Amino acid sequence: NVAMPTPEVFESERENFRTRAEFRVWHQAGDLFYAMFDSEVDRKKPIRVDSFPMGSKQMNELMPLILEEAKNSEILGKKLFTVK
Repeated sequence: NVAMPTPEVFESERENFRTRAEFRVWHQAGDLFYAMFDSEVDRKKPIRVDSFPMGSKQMNELMPLILEEAKNSEILGKKLFTVK
């Protein structure tokens, strides 16, 4: 028999703990916004994401900047559909 150490449990941060995420960039009525989908409710109905508290601080700082650039760019405004 091998003696196993007692496992330790550490609580995660409540916010800013994710460093990766994938959002759709939804094009609707001349507006662009980040969207995700709830596969348990309606896989085809976008849920608007204006903030993402689980995301890292840097992610939350960059999200509005990226979206603003896409809105101000004719090419990005038409061709950007996913942000990782």
